[in-house]
Amino acid sequence: MTDLATSNGVSATAEHGLVKATRRERSLKGQASTLDSRAERLVKHVRSELDGIRETLDLIGAGQDEMLEVTPASVAANPTVAATLAPVVLVRSMITAHSRQQELEQQLAELTAQFVATKHELSTMREQHAGQGGRVDTLDQVIAALHENLQDLRAERKSWLSPGPEVKALPPVNEAD
Repeated sequence: MTDLATSNGVSATAEHGLVKATRRERSLKGQASTLDSRAERLVKHVRSELDGIRETLDLIGAGQDEMLEVTPASVAANPTVAATLAPVVLVRSMITAHSRQQELEQQLAELTAQFVATKHELSTMREQHAGQGGRVDTLDQVIAALHENLQDLRAERKSWLSPGPEVKALPPVNEAD
C-alpha cells in the first residue's frame, strides 16, 4: 500500500488504523459497561442477601440471649425462639437433659432404698421398744411381788422378835401332892 498524503499530513493507512482503533475502543467500552453493570447487579444481590442474613442472625442472637441455657423448661417457655436454634444445640440440650434425668432417677432409687431401710429400721426399733417395754412391765411386777414378800417377811420377823403376852411361870409342881 502506498501512503497518500492528506490535507493535514497524515497518511491514509494511518487514518484507517485510527478508525479501527476507535471502533475497538467503543466495542470494548460497550463490553466493559455490560460487564460492569452485571458486576454491579451481582454486588447488589450479594449485599441484599448479606443484609438478610445479618437480620436473621440478629433475630436468632436476640432470641438466643433469652435462652442462654437450653432446658426443656426454657424450650417450653419460648418455643418460637427454640425453633431458631441450631439442631446441634438442641441435640446437646437433649443429651444434657437425658443425663440429668438419669442422675435424678439414680438419686431417687438411692433415696427410695434409704427410705425402705430406714422404715425397716424403725419397725425393728419399735419391736425392740415393745419387747423392752414388756420386760420392764414384767420387772415392775416382779419387784412389786418381791416388795410384798419383803413386807410379809418383816412383819413375820417382828412377830417373832416381839415378846408375846407375858407368860408367868407356873409354880413348880410337887409330885407329892
